[in-house]
Amino acid sequence: MRKSVEYLFSLFVGVSLLGTSVFCLSSCYDSTLNGLPYVENDMTYLKYGSYPQTVVTNSRLISNLDDVIDVDSNGYYSYDDNEYAKLVAEPSCDYFNFSDETTKVVNGETYYFKVEPIKWRVIYENEGTYQLLSEYILDEYEYDDSSNNYMDFEIREWLNDDFYNIAFTDKSRIRNTLVDNSA
Repeated sequence: MRKSVEYLFSLFVGVSLLGTSVFCLSSCYDSTLNGLPYVENDMTYLKYGSYPQTVVTNSRLISNLDDVIDVDSNGYYSYDDNEYAKLVAEPSCDYFNFSDETTKVVNGETYYFKVEPIKWRVIYENEGTYQLLSEYILDEYEYDDSSNNYMDFEIREWLNDDFYNIAFTDKSRIRNTLVDNSA
């Protein structure tokens, strides 16, 4: 799992692709959502799944996390009723900061991230089925420009395997969608 920069990549959940946001899981059924949709600043959101998001900068917390030995099946550390991921930065560029806008991403440095519910913006709703766009950039993965076919992209494999299996423990809420990769 690569967690190096939070400024390059946003995940799109829906039945179509949007620009370079290329994640196409599908939609969630209203009756099984982890949280009901809610309105904030005239936008509709819901929280579903979880993923490492906020970089830990508190030195005392980092020291305490360094002492934690046990990890769960996702490699997360539990401390003080929260989960954290310990990740080594592998940025594709050397001029990025994390989402706190002050912590510079340093290649090869180890960082802790708080695992938090993913906040999704509802971009389309039809009869209790939602298409979602993550409100925040969750991860960075270098785009493979060696092919024009999404079917061949490493990022597609990462999204449909690593990200999917880590972020969503209950996959029954996600509707499968056939994506035409022939173009």
